[in-house]
Amino acid sequence: MPTQLPRVQCLMQPELHSSVLTLANRTNRTKSNMAALLIEEALQQPKWQALLETADPTEVVAPYEDTRANSRAPYYRQPSAKAETITPENIKELQKLLGMLEALKA
Repeated sequence: MPTQLPRVQCLMQPELHSSVLTLANRTNRTKSNMAALLIEEALQQPKWQALLETADPTEVVAPYEDTRANSRAPYYRQPSAKAETITPENIKELQKLLGMLEALKA
């Protein structure tokens, strides 16, 4: 489902990933929603609140709208092959390959 919300991608150790998935399953949430909730709750901790409150104005990043999301609406995938590269010879080759696959299935 497309969204205009900003994204954060992170890598994590398998044990941490397992915990996030377990919590997501137990609370009927998506992995993304569970991770966002955990981050939101972590940011409420005094340690992180103090860092946010004492941040120099030049370090503060304001919420923003992802302008790229508007330029991709409606989103579509580009075809993997251009129309001009599909020739009668390519179609014959594909038909031959499909015949071979069907023969393997039988």
